[in-house]
Amino acid sequence: MIPISEKKELMLFNRIPVMIQDKPNYDVEEVLSGLKKSIPVSMVRDLDYVIVGDSQYLNDRDLDSIYLEGVIYMSPEIENTEEALLTMVHEVAHSVEENFPQIYADETIETEFLGKRKKLMQILTSRDIDTAGYDFLSTEYDEKFDDFLYLQVGYPRLRTLTSGLFMSPYAITSVREYFADAFEEYFLRDPMGVKLMAPAVYYKIEELLEALGERFI
Repeated sequence: MIPISEKKELMLFNRIPVMIQDKPNYDVEEVLSGLKKSIPVSMVRDLDYVIVGDSQYLNDRDLDSIYLEGVIYMSPEIENTEEALLTMVHEVAHSVEENFPQIYADETIETEFLGKRKKLMQILTSRDIDTAGYDFLSTEYDEKFDDFLYLQVGYPRLRTLTSGLFMSPYAITSVREYFADAFEEYFLRDPMGVKLMAPAVYYKIEELLEALGERFI
């Protein structure tokens, strides 16, 4: 724990307080700079606070980060600055989902996601992996399904099997993670790759940017 006299508060977009409660493995100022260069300020208009520290919210769920009720909680144990930036943008994506629910209104993202989950089931079945008892037609996160992907199939194998289908194995776990992974890819790496792999998400992001008066990437 950082001594009280050494605790530090920064500002994101000159508006959002960023409280560093525990010394992180990464450069928070560099993370904030990277985020400001990548994400339009209008995307975080409902973000109230960022807290970097050993939070009970994270410990209870064994997570590196989480977005809850206007606050992004970031673990100080994230490996490095690059990973911390990816993580923060991922949580910004979850804040966007919550604050701009119209992105799901016409169900195009859900339809795209479930189509890929069906394709995944076919891929796994063709390789004699037993998929019985697992719901491939749900958009919600399910711990049992995630354990199946992570522990039985394995994320390294999934990454190979789903190349060109999902941004990452974790994107398979729910429609929210599917959106957040594509959002992260759009703003930090390759928006055209998102257009090819997750077109429904790509066009929803662009529609949202247009509605907010932002230029497309």
